[in-house]
Amino acid sequence: MDPTQNEMSVKDMAARRPNQFPPSGMEDFDLGALSDKQQIDLTNFKIKQRLEDEDYLRTHPEMEILVKCFMRELLLKRPENVREFGADFFRHTDLPKVIAEEAMRKKEKAVIGDSV
Repeated sequence: MDPTQNEMSVKDMAARRPNQFPPSGMEDFDLGALSDKQQIDLTNFKIKQRLEDEDYLRTHPEMEILVKCFMRELLLKRPENVREFGADFFRHTDLPKVIAEEAMRKKEKAVIGDSV
């Protein structure tokens, strides 16, 4: 497979570039801030980065546990300030231990499930 096959061409990029309204959440979006080449390079970088991120998440199951633990605590406690709650949650000194224990429990469940 040709390595450049995954990269966007100028024509492909032109079809994807917003031309009228800013993308959602980007009120100060400047349609002309990047040249076509810069926009293509940025888009290709984003695609490559997303693929690398997905690969990382697949090879690090503790990330799923981390997110589930955070979401569980968030939904149970329903804090008024989610950012502050998140900062406190991820700075907690026992977090690595909690995640390791949860990963061990998950692994044990998988082993028990396989042996049945």
